[in-house]
Amino acid sequence: MHLASRSYLNLSLRLLPFALLGTICIFQLFSLWTIYRAGDFGFFDLGLINDWMTNALRGSPFLVTNTQFSHSTYNFTPSLLLFAPLWLWDNQFILVIVTLLTFYAGIFLILCEAQRILSPQLNPAWLCLLMLALTICISENRFTRYVLMYPHFETIFMLPAGVLFLFINRTGKMFRILSVPVVLFACGLRQDAGFYLFTFIIATALAIPGSLKSIWQRVWLPLLITGASAIAAAYGATPALARDASGLRFWKYMGNTPPDVATYIISHPKEIYAAIQISAFADLNKAFGWLPLLTPSGWLANLAAWPMYLARPDEFMAKRLLLLYNSAMIIPGMLIATIGAIRYGFLFAGRISLTMPRQFKILPHVFSIFVSIFLIKPTAQYRPWLSLFRADGDLFNSAQIPIRNIRRTCSIDSVASDHYGITLTPNSLLRYTLPNVHKSDIVLVTDRIQYAPEAPDPLVLRNSLKGYRIYTKTDRFTLWVRNDLDCK
Repeated sequence: MHLASRSYLNLSLRLLPFALLGTICIFQLFSLWTIYRAGDFGFFDLGLINDWMTNALRGSPFLVTNTQFSHSTYNFTPSLLLFAPLWLWDNQFILVIVTLLTFYAGIFLILCEAQRILSPQLNPAWLCLLMLALTICISENRFTRYVLMYPHFETIFMLPAGVLFLFINRTGKMFRILSVPVVLFACGLRQDAGFYLFTFIIATALAIPGSLKSIWQRVWLPLLITGASAIAAAYGATPALARDASGLRFWKYMGNTPPDVATYIISHPKEIYAAIQISAFADLNKAFGWLPLLTPSGWLANLAAWPMYLARPDEFMAKRLLLLYNSAMIIPGMLIATIGAIRYGFLFAGRISLTMPRQFKILPHVFSIFVSIFLIKPTAQYRPWLSLFRADGDLFNSAQIPIRNIRRTCSIDSVASDHYGITLTPNSLLRYTLPNVHKSDIVLVTDRIQYAPEAPDPLVLRNSLKGYRIYTKTDRFTLWVRNDLDCK
C-alpha cells in the first residue's frame, strides 16, 4: 500500500472512535431535547438549578426565588458561577446542554489519552476496534444514561477529571502548574468533590505508565489540595452534605462524626457487606465489563462509591443504587480503572506471547477482541443505541408562544407554574411554584400537574387564581394572567 494511503487509513482509524463519540453526543442531545420539549423535566432539579443560576446574573447568586433560600448554605459550588453568562440564553434547556457537553468533553480527553497509552501495544486497526468498544461502553452504559437524563451540576465533574488526566500524563512543569487551577475548579463544583478527585488522582497514578518518582512529582500537589478539601468537607468547614454541622446526614445511623463512622465500618463488617450487596456495586462494575475489579485503581474507584453504597436505606436508597445523577463523580474513576486494566492486560499478554511460538504472537489482538466484547455486552440491553429516550409532544413551544405574546403587549416579570411546567418558562422571568401563585404575574398550569409531587389541591388552586383570568386554554395547558394587567 502506498505510504500516503497507509497514513490516511491509520489517521481514519484513529479518528473513527471520536467520530462515533460525537455522533452519540449529538443523538443524545436530540433525545434530551425531545424529553425537555415534551415537558418531562421537573422543578427538581432542572428548574431549581436554572433558577439560582439565572439569579446569579441578577446579583443574587444561588438564590432560589421560590423559597428565598440560598443554595450556597446547602452546597459549596462557587465554580458554577463561571458558567453563569450562559444563562443569558432565555431557555432552561441550557442546563442540559452544559452538563452533556462538559461530560462528553471530559470523556473525549480521557479517550484521547487512552488511545495514546494503548497505541504501542496494538496496530491501528485493532486499536480502533478497542477504542470503539470503549466509546460505546462509557457513552451507552446505564449509569451514563442516568447522569444525562437527570442534568445536575455534578455532571460537570467529568470535564476537570478529563483535563487532569491529560495533565498527569504529561511530564512538563507547565502541566503541573496548570493542574492547580483545574483542581481548584473541580473542588468548587461540590463540597465533597475533593474526595472524589483525590481517589481519581490516585487511580490515575496507578493506571498510567511511568516511573513512580515521575508520577509522584505530577500528583503530589493535586493530592494535597484535594485531600485538604475532602477533610474540610467531612468536618463541615465548607457547607456540609446536609444542614447539620458534621455533614453526615446520609450516614447518621453509623455515627455523628467521621471517626465514629469509620469505627462503625471497621467494627460491623457483616452490616457493611449486607449494605454493599443491595447497592449498585455489582451493576456498576458490570457496566464496565468487570474490568475495574482486576486492578488496584479499580478497587480505589469503587471505594469512592462507598459513601453512596452506605447511605441510609430508609431515605436515600437512590444513592445506594446510584440512580439519578449520583454516579456522576464516580464514573470518571471507573473509566480510568478500565483503561488501566486494559493496559495491564496488554502488557501481560505481550510478555506471554514473547515466550511462546510465533503463531501465538497474535495473543494481544485476541485479548483486544475479548475486552471489546466485555465492554460492549453490558450495553446491549439498553436500546436504542445512540439515544436515551424519545418523548412525543411539543408542550414547550405550545406554552412559549402565548407567553411571548403576553410579553409583547404588557410588562411582566414573574410566572408561577406546576412542577413540570416551570421548566418550560423563560429564564428571564422570576419563577415560583403554585403555592406561591400570588407572587406571579402569569400562571401556567399544564396537564402534567396530576403527576407532580406535592400537587396542590384543585379547590385551593382555584381559590388562589381568583385574581387571575384565563388568557389561553388548550388540551395541554391553561395560561392565566393577572386581572390588572392589560395583556392582549
